Amino acid sequence: MHAPSRGVAKYANLFQRLGYRTEVVESHVGHLFMPPAWIHAKSPTVAALESAASIANNDDTELVIIPHLISGGGCISWYCVERHLRQRGVRFFVPAMIFDSSPNSGKGFDVFEGSFDKILDDFTSTTTSPVKRWIARTVLKAGWAAVMLRWSGRFGPDPLQRNFAKLIIADAAIPKLFLYSSNDVIITAPEVEEAIAAAAAGGTPLDQVNFHTSLHVSHYLDYPEVYEQSIVNFLTKYVP
Repeated sequence: MHAPSRGVAKYANLFQRLGYRTEVVESHVGHLFMPPAWIHAKSPTVAALESAASIANNDDTELVIIPHLISGGGCISWYCVERHLRQRGVRFFVPAMIFDSSPNSGKGFDVFEGSFDKILDDFTSTTTSPVKRWIARTVLKAGWAAVMLRWSGRFGPDPLQRNFAKLIIADAAIPKLFLYSSNDVIITAPEVEEAIAAAAAGGTPLDQVNFHTSLHVSHYLDYPEVYEQSIVNFLTKYVP
């Protein structure tokens, strides 16, 4: 999940109501600059999952993890958490994945280069102060340039490209639910739909819901009943 824990508590509550045990993994903008080995390496969630897997294995069963990935940061977090678990020899099974306002396409951060001014206009459209608007645009542009420089050349691929290669291409056999919106200016509908098309081409069983009017990571806030029912329908179909 990509947000402070308070902001994503409603999602944890949703899955708890559905009968699942939840673990929240917070994602931060600094993760865009860090190698996967550093991200969540000492996370309490990784330790909790490792412990749960050990208990399950002692009972001759397998830990089941259903990642719910919010925005690109959530995808980065799961990429790294899974990597740590695999490297530690933790036995677990992922029967399904849920994407909220994600993922990006395989273009990674390069996708923003040709349309960055429009993205900045959309993102700062509610800022009435010209000074605050200029500051916001400057900070966002500088951040984007820094990320592009960090992962340029031999240092690549960038985190968004890694997400796509692992979660969409390598994990093609895992059923996926895509929850997105045509009104999202951060990870746009064409970006998500490109990922959906790649998943479908790879034979991935999938469901998708376009909420059309909700903003980035606001689908559950604007359409709670549809959001929850979409998850219920998806999990009923693909998770025994």
